[in-house]
Amino acid sequence: MKRPTKLRTLLTLLTPGLFLLPAMSAHATVVSPINLAESVARSSTIAEVKIESTERLPFETGWGDRYTATTIDLLSGDGEKQADTITWTQYRFTEHSPVAAMPTFKPGERVLIFLPPKAEDSPFQAPLGLGQGTYRIEQNPETKSDVATNGFANMTLFQRMDVPSLAVAIHEKMTKREAAKAEEGEATPVPVPERLHLNLLQGERGGIPLDLLKDAIRAIKSHKGDDTEKAFTNDKAEREPLRVPIPVNPDEATGN
Repeated sequence: MKRPTKLRTLLTLLTPGLFLLPAMSAHATVVSPINLAESVARSSTIAEVKIESTERLPFETGWGDRYTATTIDLLSGDGEKQADTITWTQYRFTEHSPVAAMPTFKPGERVLIFLPPKAEDSPFQAPLGLGQGTYRIEQNPETKSDVATNGFANMTLFQRMDVPSLAVAIHEKMTKREAAKAEEGEATPVPVPERLHLNLLQGERGGIPLDLLKDAIRAIKSHKGDDTEKAFTNDKAEREPLRVPIPVNPDEATGN
């Protein structure tokens, strides 16, 4: 069956960072799971943003949804300089046929987004690993604090990662930050690594506190090793693939 292969090739060329695996059928595709360290290493931009506008546009190779967002907090980007806005265009097959599991956004939404570099000579760019690189931000009704959940319910967030070591690294960074604040009388108690470890694991089963997720990203970025992608990696753990439905009408999807 040729259509799935052609579909996978098309998406890989137009939109890097989807990490589609060869096992593909007319009704489902397998996506390579990406943990947080891999997401940090493979993204050119990581930012908390507020979606301002969306526009659907035609291109020679298909259609695209162009999003413009206001930058709230830039954690990683070109020169690490805070830009006022971020704009990216996500590929879709036709005006009315989106790519399955491709995140979509509405004006007013707050998200923490991981964007890989754009493919050469392509106008398209999509969140890393489909919904794995998109964290919707909502307020926890009980704690009133912000929590973040990606398109796969955070299930691969720390897959194959040494979470206890990551918790220690977060604790060290938080301790230094609060020590600096103490001089101005604004410091707050820093959770012990064991508590941070538990909080991180709880984030895999639902929303993770946004501030904790940001601290984890910063800890990974400042990892002393040569390979950020392998920061805090547990090589003994298995990588379990993710299955996502694709359009039931492949004729429209592949352009046949």
